[in-house]
Amino acid sequence: MLAKGITVITIIAGIVLATILTVSQPATAGPVGVLAVFFLVYVVLVGIFAWSGFIVGRLLEKLTRKTMLRRPMQKVSFLHAYYIASVLALGPIILLGINTVNKIGIYEIGLVIILVVIGIFYIQKRIK
Repeated sequence: MLAKGITVITIIAGIVLATILTVSQPATAGPVGVLAVFFLVYVVLVGIFAWSGFIVGRLLEKLTRKTMLRRPMQKVSFLHAYYIASVLALGPIILLGINTVNKIGIYEIGLVIILVVIGIFYIQKRIK
């Protein structure tokens, strides 16, 4: 049920995002339009990252089951992939927000990577 909901919401958000980007210009969109674009990009990225993480997790689980005898990798649930994706999708949104205010450098990228790693670490500890 969660996978179907995420898929439908991702497709709808992608269509609305494409419509907003083709119909309006950033100068005329205003703050609400910019916020809507950030939100829709985040929703689309969460959907893409969740499905990618779920599929890669399943492939790795099948691969390690065939190659590792002692302790193969456990199955990755879609909920777990969704939690990880919600943190991963925040990274590009933060970088996009920084880019609108200032130039992105190595320092900013490093800080965002540290933030994302801490978020993933927290999720991994809470789920286990």
